[in-house]
Formats: sequence, C-alpha cells, structure tokens
Amino acid sequence: MRDDLLGHAAVVAARNAGRAERERRLCGETVQALVDAGFARHFVPRRWGGEEGGFAELVARSAVLAERGCPCAAWCGALLAAHGRIASFLPERGRAQVWAQGPDARIAAALAPPAGTVLPVPGGLLLSGRWECASGVDFAHWVLLAAWEGRGADRRARVLAVPAGDLGVLDTWDSPGMRGTGSNSVLAESVHVPYHRTFLLANLTAGRPGAGLPRCHGAPAHLAGALMFAAPALGAATRALHLWTHRAGTGTGTAGSTGTGIGTPGTGGAPGTGSTAAAALGTPGTGTVAVASGTAGAHGTAMTAGTVGTGTAVAGRGVAAVAAGTPAAGSGTAGAHGTAMTAGTADAHGTAVAAGTPAAGSGTVGAHGTAMTAGTADAHGTAVAAGTADILTRSSGEVEAARLLLTEAARRADTEPVTDRLVARNRRDAVLAVTLLATAVRRLADTAGPHEDEQGTTLLRLCRDVTTVASHGALRMGPAAEAYAAAVLRPAAP
Repeated sequence: MRDDLLGHAAVVAARNAGRAERERRLCGETVQALVDAGFARHFVPRRWGGEEGGFAELVARSAVLAERGCPCAAWCGALLAAHGRIASFLPERGRAQVWAQGPDARIAAALAPPAGTVLPVPGGLLLSGRWECASGVDFAHWVLLAAWEGRGADRRARVLAVPAGDLGVLDTWDSPGMRGTGSNSVLAESVHVPYHRTFLLANLTAGRPGAGLPRCHGAPAHLAGALMFAAPALGAATRALHLWTHRAGTGTGTAGSTGTGIGTPGTGGAPGTGSTAAAALGTPGTGTVAVASGTAGAHGTAMTAGTVGTGTAVAGRGVAAVAAGTPAAGSGTAGAHGTAMTAGTADAHGTAVAAGTPAAGSGTVGAHGTAMTAGTADAHGTAVAAGTADILTRSSGEVEAARLLLTEAARRADTEPVTDRLVARNRRDAVLAVTLLATAVRRLADTAGPHEDEQGTTLLRLCRDVTTVASHGALRMGPAAEAYAAAVLRPAAP
C-alpha cells in the first residue's frame, strides 16, 4: 500500500464519515479510496496482480485509517483485505473467476456462524439461506458465505463464493456503533454454485502451514483474524484520546478542564513505527491556566490563592474559602459551570474540604459536576487536577498497552513458526487489547461533554464504535480463553 494513497483515503473517509453514519453504509467515493489505497488487493496472490502483503502492515494501516479518517471505513478496508485472503483458499479455477477483472475485486463475507444449506446438484451445489452482518455487502462484487452440507456425522461447513448479483441484500444494519459499515443481511434462494468456487471451512480454520505458500495464504484463521478486527478499535481509541487530551489541555469542556495545564496531543503515527501517538503530550494549549496554587475558574480564569470571589464566603479552619456562585475561591476550585463547593473543614495545609462532597483538598469538579480529587503542580507550577491526571494516565496507558499487544501479535503472525500455542496467544492478545481499548474509551466518554472535533466525530460516537467492535464474536473473551488454556495446559506429547 502507498502512504500517499492511504493518506488520501483517510481524508476522504473523514469527509464522508457523517454521511456514512446517517446512511449506515460507506459512499462510493470512500469505497473507491479504500480500493485505491490497496486494501482489496493486500492479500491477493501475486499471480492475480495482488501484493501478498503482511498482517502487521494491514493492522497498522487500518488503525491509522480509523484514527485519521473513519473507524467504519477502516473496518471495511480491513475486511476487504481479509476476504481477499480467504478467497485464496478457493481452487485455482475459482480464484481465476474471482479475480478475472483484476486484484481489486471487492469481496464481502458472512462465515460465522455458518447458516443456510447446500444441496448437491449436477455440476455443483444449490445454496439457500440467510446470513447476517455481511459488512460492505452493498458495494461487493463477490460474497463468501458459509453453509452446512450433509447430515449427522457427515455434516460440515463449506464456504461458497457467490457473485453479489445472485444474492438479495436486506437493509437490516442499525447498530448504535460502527453504523457506517453497512453490515446488512444476505439472502440466497437456490443459487447454483459450482464446486470450484467452494472449499471446506475447516481448511481455513486449520490453515495450510508448511504447504510452500506465502505466509498470508497458509495461516490458520485465528492466527491473525482477531487482529484485523481489532485494528479499527485501536485507531478509534487513539482518536478519542487525542480529542479528550486536547480538550483537557485547552479547557474547552472536558472533565477537569479548569486549569489542568495538560497540553495538546502529539501527532501520532502507525502501529509498529515506534510512535506513541496520543500518549505523547505537547505543550499546554491556549486558555490553560498554570498557577502554583493549582486553582482556576471554570473557563480558565485564574484565581489567586486566598482570594475570595464575589458573594458570601464560608471559611473553614484554614485559609480557603468558597463563595456561592463564584468560579473559584481560595485554593479551592468550582465546577465548570460556576457551581461552588461549600467549604467545611480544612486540612493541615489550610486547604478547604467541602463537607459531604466527593472532592477534597483543592479538588476540582468536572464539566458536568463530576468531582475530581485534586492533586499536584509540576516543577513549573502548572496545576494538574489529580482526577484528570488519573483519567489521562490510565486511558493513555491502556491504549498504548493495546497498541503494543496488537503490534507484537501481528509481527508474530508474519514471522514466527505456526503452532497451536502461537495461534491461541495471538487470539488472546487481540481480545485483551480490545478489552483495554473499550475500557479506556468508556472512561474518556464518561468524563467528557458532547463536544465535537473538526470532523464532527464525538467521543460518544467513538465509544459506541469501539464498544461495538469489542462485541464481535471473534473478540469475545470466553472462546479465546478456552483456546489459550487448551493450548497451554495440553499434556505434552510423549
């Protein structure tokens, strides 16, 4: 994939993100930008003009696209690539048909769980049934569907490649998150599929390691499948952290925005490049209050320690006092909307403690009245509310931990010998990474207002997107934990 075309895809996806949200699918301009950026051909065999690319590159680029463009576009781009890999399991004649027009054939899929049935007929199979959640099916040329064949002990799942025009698409996708993926339902009614456009699902699950194939074409399904689903969540969470940190640093409405002095986020970069993305913080943004006493008004107006604002002050044992309705007083801090904290007792340093309130010391109240325990000032006297610092530290750490987990797992998928333990480990790490990302983004969204960035993407929307990704069947903890335990605890061979 070319970096300039990936950048263009991100710009196009960002511009059309609102439209994708409203229409519940990607528009044609965004789809074409994904194809131009090389997602569809990423895993396609070189014989058919593809790149036979690696897992680490796809994970990195999908995350960048989600961060700088649109998580839904990143999801569809990653699946365009993943489905090209799955199609490589078709017999040679089937592959020739799928990529007859070139390596950029757009392929959708609905494989888990298998649905529908196939009946043997001369020359192939008759496919019937309904499949849910086929992301990007509205713009697909081909659709890969898993269906059951046989009965009883002979029952097994088969994957069939079907021209999209032979199928019906039902407009069923209306999820709170990842709305723009167009993950609609697919309907087949006695569609004839020749055998050369089918293969057993078990072949995909087991992979073909050691068969002399390119790594991406021989890998078992679970070696990197969950990683590709997780990558858009990484980008979305990184974007949420950027947005939250910027607002905390500029005092424009994020929890603890009163004089936090945290700063604006760094520029970020692709996983695997060594960038710390949103964890790298810049200088304090405009409007940030930096005062040694650690107090600031709701909109960044500094109050001198010991000075009481207008109104009737109630003082505790120390020097602090708070006046009802004033932004801040003494070394205490008011809420973002000027709601005063009533001073009760004072600690050993003379700092007022509001009686019956969660905040104490020189605590702050977040943009919506969330109490934040106050904390420290750095060497330059820049005030950082401890609650804000806690949110930032935990969330940025979780995002970076998830990045490390996914980056390392993708590297292993590309380079290390394939074993059951490696497959289970990669699956485990993908699930853990998405769990960390969902936790981080929920925390950020819970402490921020309904503020939008320049692309109109809100923290709440990003939270919904990451939560929806985390609910995907491939990213559930139970099956991943069982697979990992089975691989690790299995008795050693004699």
